[in-house]
Amino acid sequence: MSDIFREVDEELRHENYKRLWDKYGLYVVAVAVLIVVGTAGYRGWEAWEASRSREAGDRFVSALEAADQGQATTAEEALNGIAADAPSGYAALAEMRAASLAAETDNIEQAITSFRAIADNSSLAKPLRDAARIRAGYLMVDTASYDDLKTYLAPMAATGEPWRHSAREIIGLAAYKADDVAAAKENFEEIVADRAAPQELRQRAEIMLGLIGSRSGAATADSAPSTESSPAADSAPATDNAAGDESADAASPPTPQQGTDGKDQ
Repeated sequence: MSDIFREVDEELRHENYKRLWDKYGLYVVAVAVLIVVGTAGYRGWEAWEASRSREAGDRFVSALEAADQGQATTAEEALNGIAADAPSGYAALAEMRAASLAAETDNIEQAITSFRAIADNSSLAKPLRDAARIRAGYLMVDTASYDDLKTYLAPMAATGEPWRHSAREIIGLAAYKADDVAAAKENFEEIVADRAAPQELRQRAEIMLGLIGSRSGAATADSAPSTESSPAADSAPATDNAAGDESADAASPPTPQQGTDGKDQ
């Protein structure tokens, strides 16, 4: 009897499976096909991206070599091409290098524009954007006003920001250029006091503090009153050499004259 019940139970299960397959089998097959196609497509896309990255890397290295060999025009064209069609990582690096190349060839305004465009590109990683902002700041010291540079870099000069030391140096240089000695001194002192500041940057800040100190000392010396001769000294009679000689002659006894016979006259 147990065998009969087991066979009936298996038959019922087969019937249930068949009904389920008839009802949902097509969907199961479709999902399986989508998984296979999707996996294959993803692997293909990865391979394509890897190929593009390798190609962009080779082009980037070639552009750097051209720049090192002094072929500025060739390097600039190659970098602009990479920035236009390469994957985002290499495109951003190409934009940074092209801006640096513009600065090296004295196209300062073009370099500033490029660095600021990178800094304002929200699709890029923050470290890269911050680096571009700092590069733009250093180039803007000679052309931008102190107030403009302070506003542009103030968020990066705040305590805890990774680029605060460079931002403070730029603001300090702009303040010194604008004759705001107090603001310049404050920024350079913050760099020197910050133990996390790079050694080279601290040394530059100490040099600037020395310049500020010497400048303040010179200004103090120039503003001090000069010592003038007293009226009594001006009105005192001068001793004339001739008068002194006459007095000496009058005080000394006359020398006796001798005649031809050797006797005093």
